[in-house]
Amino acid sequence: MKSENPSDPEDELKFENELLKLKLELEHGMKQADTSALSADGENQWLNYMYNFEQQFKGAKRVKVYEVIGHPAFKKLEELSAKKIPEALKQLLSIMEEKGVVLDCFCPYEDAVIYKFITEKLFDYEMDNISIEGMVHHFNYEEFYPNHDYDLRRCTKEFIENLLSRKWNPEFDAHSLYETVSYKGKEYDNAAISAIILAFQQDRTFQLEKFEVGQVSFDVEKGEGKVQGYLAYHAYSRQGNQFHQGDCVLYFTYDFGYWYLSGFQLSGFGD
Repeated sequence: MKSENPSDPEDELKFENELLKLKLELEHGMKQADTSALSADGENQWLNYMYNFEQQFKGAKRVKVYEVIGHPAFKKLEELSAKKIPEALKQLLSIMEEKGVVLDCFCPYEDAVIYKFITEKLFDYEMDNISIEGMVHHFNYEEFYPNHDYDLRRCTKEFIENLLSRKWNPEFDAHSLYETVSYKGKEYDNAAISAIILAFQQDRTFQLEKFEVGQVSFDVEKGEGKVQGYLAYHAYSRQGNQFHQGDCVLYFTYDFGYWYLSGFQLSGFGD
């Protein structure tokens, strides 16, 4: 795509960018994003990437991961000795990466577990057949096999950090809350609990001294989770410095594949 009367290469590139934006909007219904921070060349690369992606996605067929990575030869886990599993896994991961397919794991697992997952589960998983230079398809092991202990610890850590490290953002942070949250024996909706948190943070700064997760328990069928730990922190205000420490308990509800905070007891909060 070229302008009829280009004045210089940069003007021509800008003209091409405008055409790409128009094509994305008319052909794919994509609203124009704010690309003002990009150079004309950077914007052009991004727009071409998005246009090529949308074009391929529009007619993409579903194919198995094994087909995407070129049907490499491999042995079943049972055919490998314990000593050969690490190298076999390394080779498979390398082949996958060369074809733009990457497996991510939030937690450490034995090589045999991941090798078995790749060869017996991931290879048969169907994905969109989209191939663009530089594009990488990421799969996450925990999306197939949730690690509830890890998720509950992560949710707990994020809540404590959000509470003590920065201002609570109701529009964003409230998404981590269940539809009702238990606090001091009463049930509150998202808006109400956010107001309580904002009142706690008002005119205060905090310094986290220690936070440790002790016991994590959960029952997925019942949709219940509980995290017990120890919390120590300073709260600074115009009235002075207050030091709070003690046990903390956070309760979670499992709903639609995610853990949501549904209750908490924290030292110094609401005292």
